[in-house]
Amino acid sequence: MKTVDNLIRVVLVDDHFEIHRIVQEILKATDDIRLVGQGANGQEGIELCEHYQPDVVLMDVVMPVMDGIEATKALNERIPDLKVLVLSSYQDHENVYAMLQNGAVGYLTK
Repeated sequence: MKTVDNLIRVVLVDDHFEIHRIVQEILKATDDIRLVGQGANGQEGIELCEHYQPDVVLMDVVMPVMDGIEATKALNERIPDLKVLVLSSYQDHENVYAMLQNGAVGYLTK
């Protein structure tokens, strides 16, 4: 049995409920990854990451209040060891590149 210390802790930040549902279902099938928090904008994502101290954050690009680029930059400054993965559509190369320049380590397509 896995202990909490062995789990990869993930925060999901996306403004689409359907993405939250899909990611939850995918992560339920894994034994070593736990979804510890979910937010709908960059500001919520920052707050969740500061509170839960996850290993990874899955971050959408275009969101209300604060976008993923700004949130990724802030997280990179505040929690440098946090791994930010961009959640993006195929048509969003410019914003993905901006997030990678601001500290994201990779991206996943929706």
